[in-house]
Parts: sequence; C-alpha cells; structure tokens
Amino acid sequence: VLFMMIVFFVIKEPGFLSLKNFTNILSQASTRGILALGVAGLIVLQGTDLSAGRILGFTAIISASLLQSTTYAARMYPNLKALPLIVPMFIAIIIGGIFGAINGFGVAKLKVHAFIITLGTQLIAYGASCLYIDRPPLG
Repeated sequence: VLFMMIVFFVIKEPGFLSLKNFTNILSQASTRGILALGVAGLIVLQGTDLSAGRILGFTAIISASLLQSTTYAARMYPNLKALPLIVPMFIAIIIGGIFGAINGFGVAKLKVHAFIITLGTQLIAYGASCLYIDRPPLG
C-alpha cells in the first residue's frame, strides 16, 4: 500500500521523488512496517484469536446490564432485583465458554484456520453486542 501511494504521488507530483522525501517516508513508516509484518505473521501462522476483544466486550455488556444499581432510572431490566455478583460472572463465563467452544470446534474438528473462525465469531459477538444494547454499530 505504501509503495502504491508513493507511485501515485510521484505520478501526480514529479517533484515528490527526492532523496529527502524518500528518507522521511522510510523513517516514518519503518517501525509500523516492522510491527505490521510481525503481527501479520503471527495472525496467519500461529492462529491468533481475533475474537477475544469482542467477546470480552459482549460479556462485559451483559454483566454490566445485570449489575445495574436498583436506583438507576434507566436500567435495562427495571423489574430485575439486585443480583449477587456471582450470577452475572457465571453468565459471562458461560457465554465466553460458548464462543470458545465454537472457536475450538471450528479449528479442531472442522479444520478451519483460526484466523477465519475467530474473525467470524468476532463479528458475531460484535453484532450480538449491538443487538443487545439496541444500538447500531459505530463506524
């Protein structure tokens, strides 16, 4: 992408191609480029779980909705009595476990690459979060 941008700007503005500009671009992009290559390699080769953050967010939303103060006027569940802390924690663990089981089953039994299956469950968890709080996605 960086190479394509450089080519575009050289065509658009021939004076863009100078040693000073080239050195500046490389110095600005070098650390991000090195990090991006390392992370991309890890994600593709090692099967990094892309869904962990969205699943964490979804379980946090559910836990927070169940732990709202009984005096809060805009509660999600106005008729729900105060729950002991262990109940929302248990529900969050169960939901996280279900997502983990889906990921594990997809990778171990269906032989789907971890990148693909966790990308899918990430989107499912994000969609479930948006539906649960009745809000459209951001961005």
